Amino acid sequence: MRTPTLHIDPQHTTISHQDSQGLVLHDSIALGSGNVLPSTAMPPGAAAMEMAIMTVEDAISATWRQPFASPSLYSDDPAIRQLAHLAGLDGTQPSISREAVERLFSRLASMVEGLPASAVGLPLDATLFGSLLILRELMHHTGISTILLPSATRADSHQ
Repeated sequence: MRTPTLHIDPQHTTISHQDSQGLVLHDSIALGSGNVLPSTAMPPGAAAMEMAIMTVEDAISATWRQPFASPSLYSDDPAIRQLAHLAGLDGTQPSISREAVERLFSRLASMVEGLPASAVGLPLDATLFGSLLILRELMHHTGISTILLPSATRADSHQ
């Protein structure tokens, strides 16, 4: 069975997976990188961030009520690759761990609390922050421990 695939676009977050008959199913929430955070202030304020976290948690718990059977998701989203790079992965590592995502989210939280973006090494990018928030909450609430990133050989064999 193929590893479930995660895709975060501006309006939706989708996980595609196969059922026991091999049919590909797509489960989505109507929150994506472009609509989860208000883009008026970057970094977002503490209240906006807390509201976004609660909104994402509610959507995840309504759609994915129990932990996933697989501890890993596959993703070739450019934003997730950028997050992996910002987490210190140099592109040769095949995955990003929940712990690395949590450390990255802590850096975002430091910005929300007033630390300058330059001090934490994150760009002021609402869609990137939206992807990070969704990824963090998804991993935290569904038991996902690893996001597998494509390599030339694995991307070919994943299909």
